Amino acid sequence: MSTSKFNELLEDKVSNDRISYIDAIVDICAKTGLEIESVPSLLNNRTRKILRNEAINLNMLKKKGAKLPV
Repeated sequence: MSTSKFNELLEDKVSNDRISYIDAIVDICAKTGLEIESVPSLLNNRTRKILRNEAINLNMLKKKGAKLPV
């Protein structure tokens, strides 16, 4: 699958089903038989930023930048 095709499919899935990008990627991989490990090479920069923000909001990644303890 090409990068543009995957990103188009991903955007359609997110907007039509109103689900998160993470859930949409898992669903696309399950339906197409695409290996989840191959997804990073198919993502464009915009989608990577969206995924990073989703992961940070779900506490899957640490927020960027150091914070002083309060």
